Amino acid sequence: MTVGIALRAVLALGVVVVLMYLFFLWIKRMYLGRKGMGRLLRVLDVVPVGSKGVVCAIRVGERVLIVGATEGMVSLLCELEGEEAAELFPQEEEFPGLLQAAVGKLKGKRG
Repeated sequence: MTVGIALRAVLALGVVVVLMYLFFLWIKRMYLGRKGMGRLLRVLDVVPVGSKGVVCAIRVGERVLIVGATEGMVSLLCELEGEEAAELFPQEEEFPGLLQAAVGKLKGKRG
C-alpha cells in the first residue's frame, strides 16, 4: 500500500518537473523572440511611450538606430555611429558577466 502511494507521488513529481521545464522553454522562446537576438540585428532597449508607442535602440553592425514605433508607423529618430554608439551602448555582455558585475557592486556597497 505505501509503495503504491510513494510510486504515485514520484510519478506526479516527475510530471510537474516536466511541465515546469516545458513552461521554461516556452517563456525563453517568447522572451528571446521579443528581445531580438538575430545575427545582424539586435534590439538593445525598448521603452514604452504612451499606451501604444515605443522607442527602440537597435544595433545594426557598428551603428545604433533609435527608432520610434506605433501600431501604424515606424520612424527613424536618430542614428549613432562609431564612438558615439560605443559610449552609449557598449557591446552587450553575456548574463554571467553582468551577474558577476552586479554582485561585485553589491559587495562594494556593503564593505
